[in-house]
Amino acid sequence: AQVDFDVISVMPCDAVVNDKYGNGIFRADLVEMLKSMNPGFMRFPGGCIIEGMDMANAYRWKTTVGPVEQRKQIWNRWATHQLPKNYNQTFGLGYYEYFLLCEYLECDPLPVQNVGMACEYNSNQWVPIYKQDENGADTEEYTEEFWEYVQDTLDLIDFANSTDFDDNEWARLRRDMGHEAPFNLTMIGVGNEQWERNGNRWTERYKIFEEEIHKKDPAMKIVGAAGPAPNYFGGAYGWANDEVNKGNTDFAYVLDEHFYMEPQWFLDNDHIYDDYRTKYPVTDTIKVFAGEYAAHTTITDEVGKKNNVESAIAEAAFMTGMERNADVVFMSALAPLFCNYNCRNWSPNMIWCDETGSHTTPNYYVQQMYMQNNGSYTLKNDVKSAEKSYQSVSYDEKTGDVIVKLVNPYDYDVKTKINLDSSLAMTGEVTQILLTNEDKFAKNSMEQPDNVTLEETSIKLTNGGEYMLGANSFAVLRIHTGEPTYLVNLTKLESTDGKLSYELTPETDVNIAEYDVYTAVYSDNGMLVKVFKNDMSGQLDIDADKNYEVKVMVWEKNTMKPAANHTVIK
Repeated sequence: AQVDFDVISVMPCDAVVNDKYGNGIFRADLVEMLKSMNPGFMRFPGGCIIEGMDMANAYRWKTTVGPVEQRKQIWNRWATHQLPKNYNQTFGLGYYEYFLLCEYLECDPLPVQNVGMACEYNSNQWVPIYKQDENGADTEEYTEEFWEYVQDTLDLIDFANSTDFDDNEWARLRRDMGHEAPFNLTMIGVGNEQWERNGNRWTERYKIFEEEIHKKDPAMKIVGAAGPAPNYFGGAYGWANDEVNKGNTDFAYVLDEHFYMEPQWFLDNDHIYDDYRTKYPVTDTIKVFAGEYAAHTTITDEVGKKNNVESAIAEAAFMTGMERNADVVFMSALAPLFCNYNCRNWSPNMIWCDETGSHTTPNYYVQQMYMQNNGSYTLKNDVKSAEKSYQSVSYDEKTGDVIVKLVNPYDYDVKTKINLDSSLAMTGEVTQILLTNEDKFAKNSMEQPDNVTLEETSIKLTNGGEYMLGANSFAVLRIHTGEPTYLVNLTKLESTDGKLSYELTPETDVNIAEYDVYTAVYSDNGMLVKVFKNDMSGQLDIDADKNYEVKVMVWEKNTMKPAANHTVIK
């Protein structure tokens, strides 16, 4: 007799994130590495992989859901870079599992959708947008092939969010797979590294997707594409600026920038976002998503050695510029995330694994240090050193900590002087989180998974004191301050019937008339909507479908100086 087996999946007993049968889907070691980073979102399935090497190889989300044994496998677009070409996609990890993972990680999903174009680096293939008449001229009717991609995106929104189980097949499928509640999808990516080329009509495709998505869900945040490299970004922002000037302020939530460059480029360009508002005025409305980036070291060509201290420190330095300009750069993501030692064609990667184990990298720890020490808002700072300074400073409203990030990419120690404003009472206690190694070649491996890791210690630091940062180091200093103090409290904040109202109450024994009180209301894209001065209560009309942020600031009377004993309420 002969017995044939199909769809065999062997998973560890401690696998996490269960399907509807109670079976774990993901390896615990890999998922817990992600969870400990505290990610804000996860982009999936990636970039070029959604486009495919050609249209036949394009990623189609509908083939990745439903019973695993019925999912249609395809070869992986990256298999073309590897010999033998055994790099496959079984779709055991499909869109349903992806949404479950985001839910487990408590982060927002960011799925990326194909616009009917294959990877522009490898192919000139795309599906035509419009049907043609007998003379070969475009009509106003979309082709079935193109509309299929648009409909896929609209149906994905239903798969994630709809609760219309009677009439919507994608809502029913999600429920039948074991998740009746919606996944609360709020963002969606349209295209990857697209640009206008050989008549592919990329911008026209994007506009059609944007219009159809917002017809279905006006609140959906759309991630547009800024091109494959920095020399394309200007054209993308110019195009976005034209659309915003036409009145389409919802054209995109962010534009997705990609840059894989040498470490020195990252060190030289930490200031790149400082003048974005001047260079690209549209960033007042449409923000930046640094969606794929990594420092590609030049000191070695060995694949296993590219995730070294040199590349990690360069990325940390560049990210200080992102954080200093957090009003422009809304999101960022190092890429790629995972790599299997037995199926690799790209390096560096943040987490490495094989069938028996895994390890992190210095680059992983840089991301973790930023994600776990984000701060509530950035602060103007007086961090001084003799060398070019790579730094950012933020304030954590929950703990009262001032968070200072300092990077030293040099091969010698750097002394830094730190002064805090008198309104921040330093306790003298500082938590120091340090990534450092004298050897720029230093890396982790399966044999030495902790060769480069974090050191967390408590140190003393006085206001105006000096801090010495060693060579090849990235430090996060959580400077502990006294309890936040307030001159007024925000005692009411509510939204009803398209109106936002607030009330302020002074602290006991505070003569609030001796101060100027500013209550500022911002839209969800960071734009100032209205400022109330010295009004202890107020009301304004708002769009009930949008989010708003309120900040209460108290300044010394008739000055531009914040009151020393009031912490900004945000």
